[in-house]
Amino acid sequence: MGRGRGWATGENMGLDNRVPFLLSRTSYLIKKHILSTLAGQGLDGLTGEEMAILGRVHETPGLSQSEISNRTIKDKTTVSRLIAGMERKNLIERRRDAADKRVFHIHLTEKGEMFAVALFDLMDRVTEDITAEISNEDLETTLKTLKAVYARAITLHALEDEVSGK
Repeated sequence: MGRGRGWATGENMGLDNRVPFLLSRTSYLIKKHILSTLAGQGLDGLTGEEMAILGRVHETPGLSQSEISNRTIKDKTTVSRLIAGMERKNLIERRRDAADKRVFHIHLTEKGEMFAVALFDLMDRVTEDITAEISNEDLETTLKTLKAVYARAITLHALEDEVSGK
């Protein structure tokens, strides 16, 4: 599947030139930096997975656990376990759906809202820090490319689930 960029010939194919490796390592380092900074501000105790749920519920209060599962790309069992833990930490609360008693809508508590605001502020600062030496044009291209890679990964993941019967 060569694309004229070394893929066909194998040149420059160390880990540092492989998109999945670079994305994974970059994500890891940024998440580690965010968690460390939050802890330094007295907002420790969050995992990366909990940050994702916190962010999604902050963006869209009242999401169901199923919607959170879809938006965080986590299976429903994992999301249920994470939500239970976040509820114990007093970050979120479950509210039963009036029409369907089997469905719970997730909302942030006051403490959860405080964490979410701090998290979003921190992500903005980290974004400024890590993109400080990147031109606006290159940053726009990077975001466009990352969104395309993400969309393709979602498609491939859905195809895998379809083939495996999940």
